[in-house]
Formats: sequence, structure tokens, C-alpha cells
Amino acid sequence: MRRILYILTVVAVWLTVGCDVFAADTTAVSPAQQHIVAVLEQARDLMSKGEYAQAIAAAEKCRQYVGEDVDLQYLTQYYLLLSTAYEKQGNYLMADSAYIDYVSYQEQMFTEASMQELTIRKQRQADLEQDAFQEQEKQKLEMMHEMAQKRIRIFMVAVIIGLVLTAILAVFIIHHIRIKRKANKQLAKANVELADQREKIKVQCDMITESKDELENINNQMINSIHYAEKIQHAVISSAGNYGSLFRDCFVYYRAKNIVSGDFYVATRCGNLKVFVVADCTGHGIPGGFLSMLGISAVKEALNSEEVAQNPGRVLDQLKAFVKSTFNAHDGTSAMEDGMDMTICSFDFRNLTLYYATANQTALVVRDGKPIKLKGDPMPVGKYYLESEGFSSHTFKLQTGDMIYLYTDGFQDQLGGDKALPVGRKLYSQNLVDFLCRSYSLPVDEQKTNLDTFINDWRNGRDFTDDMTLAAVRVDNAF
Repeated sequence: MRRILYILTVVAVWLTVGCDVFAADTTAVSPAQQHIVAVLEQARDLMSKGEYAQAIAAAEKCRQYVGEDVDLQYLTQYYLLLSTAYEKQGNYLMADSAYIDYVSYQEQMFTEASMQELTIRKQRQADLEQDAFQEQEKQKLEMMHEMAQKRIRIFMVAVIIGLVLTAILAVFIIHHIRIKRKANKQLAKANVELADQREKIKVQCDMITESKDELENINNQMINSIHYAEKIQHAVISSAGNYGSLFRDCFVYYRAKNIVSGDFYVATRCGNLKVFVVADCTGHGIPGGFLSMLGISAVKEALNSEEVAQNPGRVLDQLKAFVKSTFNAHDGTSAMEDGMDMTICSFDFRNLTLYYATANQTALVVRDGKPIKLKGDPMPVGKYYLESEGFSSHTFKLQTGDMIYLYTDGFQDQLGGDKALPVGRKLYSQNLVDFLCRSYSLPVDEQKTNLDTFINDWRNGRDFTDDMTLAAVRVDNAF
């Protein structure tokens, strides 16, 4: 085993060192050495075939050259080959003898080779260090050159990007400046136009203010005039409707749509008869107010005797002739179509008799909670397309406790009901009749209050749509 390890060590050294020797120029090799090389090649070939005896015989031919000028490596190869061949044959004695010679020559060769190898190694180490230093310096230079090139490229890219960004920024700034200049020009133009418009608006506002002040002044004058007309109308109606001194148990509900009213009522005495008149003129407001004043004057002039009061239809005929003659055109223009609806009731409380006539109205008698409608002629007082010869007078027998109601159509035309309805719906006369039948037995003051509440609840916040007048008289034994 020790010998095997030694052989392996020597072989390793020979392989590392001896390669250079074999690589040397073979032109200077001696004939003996050339012969040994040829014999050794022949012996190795026989050994590879297992022909060990022939290999030994061939190798023995080299013995004659031992001691001549032969390279030690060939001698070591020769003795190693013999030792191996004898060992393969089992001739260990000859194998050891050949191996001893092999070791002897190997040590000589190893000593020489070691010195050469050490020198070569030192030279190679120096060369390697020099090469490594040069390579390191070269790498440093290449790295520095590459870094310099990289810096230059980065700098160039940065410069290009900077120039591009600067160009973009410059274009943007120039564009922004142009837009701003254009906007400033437009703004200046708009400011000029706005100033002109403001001046025009100011002038117009001044004119409107002046017109408004003038209109307010005119409106205030008109309103003051209307209110004054209201006072005059109330004064005339109060003097003509002094019902408190004629009827002991009665009330009048009087409500104008617009300050002055087109409704009016008259209470007067004609001999032993007490007369109550309720009328509704065409329109409301100022036109209706004018007609009501004319109507009051005409009614007071017509009711001038007990005989006339017992025939209220004749009074309506007289009023119709007055209205037609008053409003008939005398200047070639078309005649006016205005007139009035009216009810005249003449009370004979001693005989419990009611003389009445109606022009396009209905009077109501509530007896024991039941309604009795007193109807007359359907035509109004004035011009009418279905005129008859004259108005009719009627007689009705009264009873103690009866409530007589005279009212205009302004009640039934009031809009109200559910607030969800956009316009509302009319009250209609039947709802009013039902209410009066429910309330007739109450004191007259309470009836008036309840009637006002009933109308306001029905309207539910909506505006009045027409004038309203209702006169109520109770029949009792005090008359």
C-alpha cells in the first residue's frame, strides 16, 4: 500500500512537471533515447493486451542503454514498466528489484524536476501577478472609461431631456401668454360692453324707478279712491239697509271680493209692509260698485208705496226699464249687456204673508229644518236674450219660526275643498242650503258667525272668487 501511494505521488509530480519536458523539442533526442521510446511504446502495447512476458522481453532491450545519455524520465518509465509487468506475472522479487531502480531514478528526476519546477513556478507566479496587476489596471481603466462614458451618456440624456422640457415649457408659457393676452383683450372688451350695459341698465332702472314711483303714486291714489268709494258705498248701503230698526230677529252677511262690492241690499218700509231687497250686479270691484250705487238709488225710488210693495214684479219691471234706458248706447256704439240679479221680499207680518219676486235668483224658506225654495223668473234685470213680457209677483204663506234667506250666487261659486286640488271645486248652492237647514234654529248672531266659519273652511286659504251677500229674517209673533 505504501508503495502504491508513493507511486501515485510520483506519477502526480511527473504529470505536473514532466509534461513540459515531453513538450520540449524532440529533434535533439539521441538515437539511444529514441530507441528506448520506441521499445517502451511496444512494451506498453503488449501490456495493454495482457502479454506480460513479451512486454518484459521487449522492455529488456532497453537495458543496454542504461548509463548512456538518456533522459531520466525514460529510465524511470522503463523500470516502472518492468516492475508492473513482473508484478502482473507474480514475480514479486523481480518486481521489487525493478521498483527499487525505478524509485532511485525517480528521486533523481524529482530533485531536478523540483528545482526546475520551483523556478518555473516562481517565474509563472511573477508572470501571473504581473498579468493580474496589468489585468486589474486594465479593468480599472476600462471601468473608469465605461463610467466616464456612462456619465457622458447620462449627462447627454439629461441635457436633451432638459432641452425638451425647456422647449415644452417655453411653448406652454408662450401659448399661455397668448391665451391670457387674448382673454385680457376679450375681458377688456367685455368690461367696456358691461360698462355700457350697466349704464343703460342704470338709465333703465332710473326710468323704471321713476315709472314705479309714478305707478305706486297712481296706484295709491286709486286705492285711496277705491277705499273712499268703499266708505261711500257702505254709508249708502247702511242708510238703505237699516234692517235693525225694521226686523227684530235678522242678520246680513256682506263680504266684498275687492274692496267695493257689486252686491247690495236695501231694507225699507212701505206702509204696513217691510221690504228686504238683495241684488247682485254684473261684475265686481269698481264696475260692480258703480252698478250697485245705481241699483240702490233705483230701488229706493221704485219702492214708494205699499201698493207697489205688494207687487214686487212691477218693481223689477221698472228697474229693468231703468237699466236698459241707462245703459243703452246713444253714441252709435253697441249697448252694454250689464244688469243685475235681484230678489224683493215684502213682509206682512200681521197676516203672515210674503209677497216676493225674483230675477234670476232663488229665495229660501227653512221651516222645521226643511228647505222651501221660492223661485221666480230666470231672467235678470237688464237686457236678456230670452226676455219675457214682465216679472211675476208671488205670494207665500208664512208660519211663526220660519227663516227666510235671500242670497246672491257668490256663495255657490266660491272655490275650495281639498288643498290637493290645484284649483278647487265650487261650493254649489245645495251645500249652502244644507248648512242653512242645519243652522236655522240658532240665534241669528251665531248663525252669522257659523256662516263665516263655514265659508272660510271651505275656501281653505284660497282667494275669494265673487262678492257674497246673504240676508236672513226670522218670522215670530213680535211683529
